[in-house]
Amino acid sequence: MNGLSILGAGCVTALGRDWETVWSRIQKGETPDFTTLQGPGCPAPVGGYKTPLPEVPASLAPRLRRSGTISYFACAAAADAMEKSGPFSGGRTALIYAASDGSVAYTRRFYEDVVARGTG
Repeated sequence: MNGLSILGAGCVTALGRDWETVWSRIQKGETPDFTTLQGPGCPAPVGGYKTPLPEVPASLAPRLRRSGTISYFACAAAADAMEKSGPFSGGRTALIYAASDGSVAYTRRFYEDVVARGTG
């Protein structure tokens, strides 16, 4: 019989980078700093919670040199999940990534850069 085990989890949020810290801050009623930003081509300011760019393992950093911010968040959360999973005994493993928000802005930024630089 096959089963599912969650061996580790990681997160990158405006309230912290580990579940214990994030949950503790939520329970205390803390909220992240709200900010208003307006990017190129955006007709009106947009509000949001600024999340600091996380450190990623040195082994992943060179591969991220042309990546957007959301990729840093994903790699940092994945690295945290793998670190928390402990020793792995083999078998099939899946890494599941879920994101909320961000991806639309990331895609817009990607195409904005392509248009600005050209197809080369």
